Amino acid sequence: MGLASAFFHVLGFSRWLFAFNYLAVQYDGRDVAQKEAVELVFHTFHQYLGVTLGETLGFTTMGIWAILTAIALYQSGYLPKWAAYLSDLSGLGIIAGVLEWAGWSAAVEINAYAYQLWILIIAGLGIRFIIRSTRR
Repeated sequence: MGLASAFFHVLGFSRWLFAFNYLAVQYDGRDVAQKEAVELVFHTFHQYLGVTLGETLGFTTMGIWAILTAIALYQSGYLPKWAAYLSDLSGLGIIAGVLEWAGWSAAVEINAYAYQLWILIIAGLGIRFIIRSTRR
């Protein structure tokens, strides 16, 4: 799930690196038909790479990965119960980001805070692993 999430996020972000610079240069012309064509291509790339792959599939797989990781770390004793619940909540919040496209505007903020929480949890786990490894 983590690799799938990374793959979808990279595809989503790649539109800014590869497609949109070229489109911006093409849009600079005076021809109205050319501008309309560039706008169509822009919106197509944005919807497909950004919304569909990067955000919808990226958010879904990232949220599932956060939940599965929390379960595995809790079951192995690396994560206390309260932190596992926070991780699960974070995963659900990340998944909730896909509801933005269904018209639920609060999904944007829930997703953003859930990602920040997940980053803090992962950083805390990393610190905990480092401390554990130096004690052995």
